[in-house]
Amino acid sequence: MRALIAGLLALFATATAAAAPPAGPPMRLGSNVHFAQGWGESVHGTLRASGAATVREALGWRVVESKRGVYSFGATTSGQIDRLCADGYRVVLVTLMTNPLYDAGNTVYSTVGRKAFANYLAAVARRYVDCLAAIEIGNEINNKPAFTGVASRTPAASYVAILQSVYPAVKAAAPNVAVLGGSANSIATGFEIALADAGMLDVVDGIAIHPYRQDPSNVDWELARLRAVLAARRPAGAPPVPIWITEFSKDFAATENPANFFAKMVTMMSATGVSEAQWYALIDQAAFPTMGLYTPGGASKPAGDAFRWFGSDVLPRGGAVRLSTDNTLFHYRFGADRQIVWGAARSIVYSGPATARDSRGRPIALPTTVSEAPVIIEGDVTLSFGDSALLADSLWGYGRAPWSYHAQRGRQPELTLAPIDWNYASFISHPTLRPATINQFGLVAVGFRNSTRLITRWTAPAPGRIVALACMQRRNTTGDGGSLQIQHNGVVVRPVAITGADPVRVAVPITVASGDRVDFVVLPEFDPKGDNFANRFQIAREGVEPPDC
Repeated sequence: MRALIAGLLALFATATAAAAPPAGPPMRLGSNVHFAQGWGESVHGTLRASGAATVREALGWRVVESKRGVYSFGATTSGQIDRLCADGYRVVLVTLMTNPLYDAGNTVYSTVGRKAFANYLAAVARRYVDCLAAIEIGNEINNKPAFTGVASRTPAASYVAILQSVYPAVKAAAPNVAVLGGSANSIATGFEIALADAGMLDVVDGIAIHPYRQDPSNVDWELARLRAVLAARRPAGAPPVPIWITEFSKDFAATENPANFFAKMVTMMSATGVSEAQWYALIDQAAFPTMGLYTPGGASKPAGDAFRWFGSDVLPRGGAVRLSTDNTLFHYRFGADRQIVWGAARSIVYSGPATARDSRGRPIALPTTVSEAPVIIEGDVTLSFGDSALLADSLWGYGRAPWSYHAQRGRQPELTLAPIDWNYASFISHPTLRPATINQFGLVAVGFRNSTRLITRWTAPAPGRIVALACMQRRNTTGDGGSLQIQHNGVVVRPVAITGADPVRVAVPITVASGDRVDFVVLPEFDPKGDNFANRFQIAREGVEPPDC
């Protein structure tokens, strides 16, 4: 048995990559501000203290152009942009596509309305040519009702028609100002596909994304998928479409560490080639009381500490490069002498002198083990890692081998599931199974009892003794729950009912041969309306406790 375990562990042993891919450009950090909504003078001091390189702010078309063809720039209409430019910031300007003067105040759709919008933005670009980094056309236009009036009938075509008017006008006025399209809440790959197929990529300099999420995990997987589908719609040899992250953050619970969230997000986004990212927002607001870098009074919060330190010390060293190939270890390098590590517990050995900091930039003792809290290592050293007791995790390895996803209806042949792209974050399912879905945090099971089985499968790459670990919890109370079966090569090893409100945790030891299947099978109960479950599945060595879900 020791030989079997040794073989399995050898397969999963982690080493620092000998030849890492080249680093991309350094990420520039910015913050969203709302001076246009009445933020006071003191917040300018907070913005300076943050060290933000860019700011994202709104400018109202209806405010600047309240009479057709006449643009009123000044303290009461565009003073917030004038001040930001005077203070030396690069500005990402977000603008809506409506003005009461045109198309009855709906999203502009007529030739006259689109031309007026283009002329307005050209005037803005000329006025702020020295400080404007980009203009984001619309805000989270995959949300409803982003398009109103006639444009709502054919949103993709209507939006691209607007861009076809705006892009040449802005580029003629200010060639270096980027025009950003596709502004979306979440990494909305399917939504961006629809816009790209309608012609968007010919009339933008970049895509604006707001990757809001409950956990940073897999933001890199989603961004890579978005990049791939956009690249497939570009001519051969064309450069990739830049992705700008113009909002990212989270509505944090009191027990969460926003600095850890921030550190993981910027690291993974940088590693996928993102070079511009704006946090939302600079200060806490009544509607978003936990999302700020600072309190309204200007006191720095943990995310603010992380923002300043990463912006001044870590990110300028170059784009992040991932060094690990194990989906349970997150190990990246910034430049020659900064590394960041988090993931499943395992030992760390350093090749030479080094120091360490937490995600807020505070000095800490040099760690000897990896944890889920990110740690930044300073020094030109090589890190070596021991074996982890955790071999695979359905959250950290979502969408990637050795995990695969399947479904079965009654006695019909098993279906292989794949990513499905839509107006928000992609999920895993099959066109014939909707709304049954698997995502990185859970799944939706639908149908009568035993009618549709959703299967998350781990395929053993080597022989050994493992433990299948599971945590499941109902997210809704409208259905009647379901059941979880842990199967080994199609044989039920452990059935568990998931019908109560509390999380259910399971650990099942199994001896596997190479190529064996360990399936986490979720079945609905009698109510066909569906049940939404949170879940996390893991494969580990014996002695590991089931995860939280």
